[in-house]
Parts: sequence; C-alpha cells; structure tokens
Amino acid sequence: MIFNDDGDLVASRYRFMHTALNTQDQFINGYLQPVTVANEYSKNFTDGGSAFAYSLFYVYFEQYTYIKGVALTNILLAVGIVYSAILLLKN
Repeated sequence: MIFNDDGDLVASRYRFMHTALNTQDQFINGYLQPVTVANEYSKNFTDGGSAFAYSLFYVYFEQYTYIKGVALTNILLAVGIVYSAILLLKN
C-alpha cells in the first residue's frame, strides 16, 4: 500500500488466485471474473481512481471481449465498399 503525505491511500494491490486452467472456456472465464471484480471494486472509489486485473494470459484473452464488434465492423465496411464499387461500375 502506498500513502501520500496526507495519509490518503494512493495505490495498493490485491492478489486473486484460481485453480489451474486447462480449456479455452476456463481461460476466458478466468479472465472475465477478476475483471468483473476489479470493475465492481472501482465503483467504490470516490476520487475517480480505478482498479484493473492483470495476469500474463489476460493480454491474450482480452481480445475475446471485443472481437465480435471488430468482426461486425469489418464485415459492414466490406459490404459497404463492395456496394459502392458496384454502384460506380454501373454508372
């Protein structure tokens, strides 16, 4: 724990442990649960502070939280470009 000169808590860390993970679903859930806990914990901060969960494998599994949005964006852009190209070639 780190305190400033006024005695206010500036930084701290907590340790979160889980059982050994073997499957992709376990790794994804092993990422989502600590992130959910950190987000709920962040809601308690009154001065705008934040908390985040970190582990080495979280870097890889974080992409599963937004991959559907990226895929949808790419598909819509591709359809829009193809549609525009067809309109230009028709004229």
